Amino acid sequence: MNNTALLAGLVTMLCWGSASIFDKVGMRGVANPVVAMVVRMGVATVALAIYATCTGAFREVREVPVPNLAALAASALLAAMIGQGAYFVAIKHADASRVVPFTASYPVVALILGILVLHEPLTVPKVAGTALVLCGLMLLAGVFGK
Repeated sequence: MNNTALLAGLVTMLCWGSASIFDKVGMRGVANPVVAMVVRMGVATVALAIYATCTGAFREVREVPVPNLAALAASALLAAMIGQGAYFVAIKHADASRVVPFTASYPVVALILGILVLHEPLTVPKVAGTALVLCGLMLLAGVFGK
């Protein structure tokens, strides 16, 4: 990866890791995970609309081809609706320090689908990284004892 990707990945890691703590605190006393999703996504939508207006990104949406819009819509439904809903259910019922590593192991799914759907190459580093992720998940799940 180049330096831009590494820096962006680091910012993502710090933001998402910190956000999970706010999610856990925010779910205290909230019975319905959909309520948490509405608040979280509502704030993000307003902030994004302001940013897109200020940067002119809204004008560019008209230029996005329909197949790309469909793929992004599918991503929104899978990640922002179903995935985030399941995440809030999980974080309500378990420690953030255990839930977040499980939910953050989605690169294993992306690796498999990248190979099958996008025909990306399977490399030794990808296999080794996936094996390490799976070992970490087994440790967190208590497979090797407590």
